[in-house]
Amino acid sequence: MNSRRRYWWIAVMLGLILGQFAWSQSSSGQTSAQTLRAAAGSFLIGSAADSDFWNFSDAAQYEAILGGQFNIYTPGNQLKWDAVHPQRTSYNFTPVDRHIQIAKSYGQQIHGHTLLWHQQNPGWVANQTWTASELTNILYDHIDTVVGRYKNDIAIWDVANEVFDDSGVYRRSFWYNTIGQSYVELAFKRARQVDSDVVLIYNDYNIEEINAKSNAVYAMAKDFLARGIPIDGIGFQMHLLGSGINYNSFAQNMQRFADLGLKIYVTEADVRLQLPATSASLAQQATVYQNVLDRCLRQPACQAFQFWGFSDKYSWVPSTFPGYGAALIYDEQYNPKPAYTAIYNRLLQGRSTTPTPTPNATSTPTAQPTNTPTASATPTQAAPQPKLILSAPSQVTLGQVFTLTIQYVNIGLQYTTVTSSPAGLVQLDPPLSMPCKYNQHPTQCKNITFKATALGTVQLNASATGEVPIAGGGWTWGGALAQNPVSVTIVNSTPTPTNTPTPTPSPTPTSNACSVHYTIASQWNTGFIGNVIVTNTSNTPINGWALNWNFAGNQQIINGWNSSLTQTGNAVVAGNLSWNSVIAPQGSASFGFQASYSGANAVPASFILNGVACSIVP
Repeated sequence: MNSRRRYWWIAVMLGLILGQFAWSQSSSGQTSAQTLRAAAGSFLIGSAADSDFWNFSDAAQYEAILGGQFNIYTPGNQLKWDAVHPQRTSYNFTPVDRHIQIAKSYGQQIHGHTLLWHQQNPGWVANQTWTASELTNILYDHIDTVVGRYKNDIAIWDVANEVFDDSGVYRRSFWYNTIGQSYVELAFKRARQVDSDVVLIYNDYNIEEINAKSNAVYAMAKDFLARGIPIDGIGFQMHLLGSGINYNSFAQNMQRFADLGLKIYVTEADVRLQLPATSASLAQQATVYQNVLDRCLRQPACQAFQFWGFSDKYSWVPSTFPGYGAALIYDEQYNPKPAYTAIYNRLLQGRSTTPTPTPNATSTPTAQPTNTPTASATPTQAAPQPKLILSAPSQVTLGQVFTLTIQYVNIGLQYTTVTSSPAGLVQLDPPLSMPCKYNQHPTQCKNITFKATALGTVQLNASATGEVPIAGGGWTWGGALAQNPVSVTIVNSTPTPTNTPTPTPSPTPTSNACSVHYTIASQWNTGFIGNVIVTNTSNTPINGWALNWNFAGNQQIINGWNSSLTQTGNAVVAGNLSWNSVIAPQGSASFGFQASYSGANAVPASFILNGVACSIVP
């Protein structure tokens, strides 16, 4: 046993004693023997920790649970670039050092998150123009400094986070655009040079099942191993809905990574529920948690199961997914929920290669409320028919941007793909960065924007994969669902109007020619991600656009995408790029940005598009 591992073993044993003592003093109702870490044994059970939680008004209770229940934890935000490396020549290690100190006192390991990500980067690195060599040297300096400082303190590193989009294509981040896709392997190689013992993993969301994105991760990992690029494991973030996932696909996916010799980590688990949560939905949530943990414990390569926080009081979910919450294993008063009990009971069973008495091969738990009335339908009742209803303009002009609108009927948690036949007459504008997952990208999945690039008639087809209803009630995972094509004819000039009577002019013109939907997609202690959708509510296209607004607080944009963004004081102007300069009638353009803030993060009160005030869509 090398000195580093011996150090951790002593720290773990000492911390287990201290942590269980602290937990025995808490008011949540468990005895000192009933802790997740005691039930887990050598298996890693952990949580993300909030920034500066030691300053919370309930810091003692928070720390008692964090230290007493878990044997590993992740500083959720304070190892990201904007927090730890705010200026090119200066680092802020004080909060991380505090995390390390606390973890050691409880005998916990620390999971480092993250060395490389396209978000939460300070403006000095994200908003500048670099050569590939310059940006590579900046990356190396960051890895050398951060990994080097915590060489004996951090056991696992998320080297790269969310490199692929949902279609399996490398995300066009500033890292990719400057260095190329080799930036990922450069980070892994450099981290291994700095620390020969630490576990190096790739971390991402929506890769739990076998799909286009997980296929891309698998191909990258296999290629890395074949070429000697150091990679030790894969992190499945596991941000789920209460309906769960396809557990068989999850198990098969883990197996193929294990066959490469890679370790597997569940890194950021939460199961969000539609609010208000009910006893039935909390029971479903517990079953989902238990099913995922069960598959993990059946897979020898699976090393850890970590939650993205433990108390609903500090969860990221409600601010990111409006209408959803209650995603973690403790409620806002630190009371253990049914999910806690389910996790605890499954950990007690330990490693297993035999099935457990929980649902598999379905993404919806079978547990139902005891007071559910018996269905009056006969056993032969047919399930509602899932379908897609498509609508698009019947005729458009060459070069025009237009929108295909998709209505989903009796489909849930779907992945959507859109194709055109014959190919070459239209193109997605901008290119579709998915198949899109409806529960995470609702607007993009309902409205797909195309640009007419050649003359002729084209059929647009949409297909979806997801949950479908079953006869007698309930849902099950379905295959590809029925397609419903629509035809669009592309002509060389503006269509000639038909001889219809001229309508009498209305004395009251339309109030607005545009609407804006502004959302905060995610928020942390010093920053947030904003998304904006601008819709042309008029009957004529908008050729070139600029959207103006004023921030109501101390928000400062750091970087953005899908528009040109400038900010002077609180005033912001977002302008079109070359590929999204035209907003068709009833069509929309969307863009986003990362920004910092202090104090309140108020939503702008008004938006002006090309000099016209827009209505605000909540």
